[in-house]
Amino acid sequence: MTYTRWFTAFILCLLIIGSSTAQDNAQPLILLIEGRFGSEGDLWEWTGGPTLRQKTHWEHNSEIRLSPLNNEIAYSSTAQNVVKANIDGLSGGRRPNNIWVIDTESDQAYRTADQPDDASFFVEGVPDKGLVRSSPMWSPDGAQIAWTERMYPDEILDSLMVYDRASQTTRLLSPDVSQYADPFYPLEGVWTDKGIIIYSDTYESGKNDLRALIFDPLTGQQKLSVSIALPRTDSRSLLPWMKMPAQYQGETWLAALYMLSETTMQCNLINLETGEIETCPALPIALIKEHAETSLIVTPFPQDKEFPVYGVVRSDGPLLLPSGNDRLFITRFALSPDGQAIAYQGYDMKTRKRDKTVFVWRDGVITEVPETGEPNDVTEFVWGATTWVIEFSALGQ
Repeated sequence: MTYTRWFTAFILCLLIIGSSTAQDNAQPLILLIEGRFGSEGDLWEWTGGPTLRQKTHWEHNSEIRLSPLNNEIAYSSTAQNVVKANIDGLSGGRRPNNIWVIDTESDQAYRTADQPDDASFFVEGVPDKGLVRSSPMWSPDGAQIAWTERMYPDEILDSLMVYDRASQTTRLLSPDVSQYADPFYPLEGVWTDKGIIIYSDTYESGKNDLRALIFDPLTGQQKLSVSIALPRTDSRSLLPWMKMPAQYQGETWLAALYMLSETTMQCNLINLETGEIETCPALPIALIKEHAETSLIVTPFPQDKEFPVYGVVRSDGPLLLPSGNDRLFITRFALSPDGQAIAYQGYDMKTRKRDKTVFVWRDGVITEVPETGEPNDVTEFVWGATTWVIEFSALGQ
């Protein structure tokens, strides 16, 4: 299904009854800000005051993931021996990394995935050895964390690992992710109530496909392998503009959106039980599920085919962002836990430049988050646990 002039119809279909809700400001806005070394950096927090507070001091952290309970952050961290080697200009993929978890309130942190005892990186006379890992994946109840990993530098076979927080133990869930592995990076994924989804873009017989592997989180059995042919335009295949688990018909599906042009979208749904593929009856929207009746709603805008841009509405329909002569569409966003505020970075459609500053909209007032402009870029930020839905009926409204 393609979507043109869909936004007006979308607004007319919003039938949620609004109600007031108390603001939940307990969870700070967590930001990943670049350090001196480019894309990696440290975690900072903002609670509405005039300054940020630094939470980590390693400068080599990345890929922050908020727990389902909103109280912890799992993140990737470049291994200490790799940083110590101080080797610039390396190419060929990810370097050995660990996974940490930090409490958003106390800043207490612990490592869930470390390097092997005989790890080595650019030590003269010693072969390189280390583990490279994907981004962390929280279980829906927040009790476990999964990731894919492989041995650096020669291994190209991915294994799926799971860390249990109660027992503080790690187990090999499946060694059978390798046949779809990226030669330079471990495969990424997400943990849902339907299982652990591992994404893979494959190229076979001249066709590009988006492949999803679904693993049972208890047995490690591969429950499903499904692929979806990527749309083609100008004699080339398009990568998904967005892909995410989404609620539809009371179940979790995998949604994949593609930009066919700057004003036309295509959306497909993958059934995670049967592998059947359906056309989306509506575009996915993001909100805070616990406050669905009053949450702000983030919806994709068909404005740029290079990367996602979004708009923000209320449940009763009025467009809030962009507003008036606001030149900035949203490219990155995080909803507050109460759903009443949104943190975002903008994108100037005229100059085709991303705004590095982070802004927060609440009750019609836009506040600039301090210390988030030049010179260091904010590469990620998280706030409340967001849910994507295809139709509001998925939430029982």
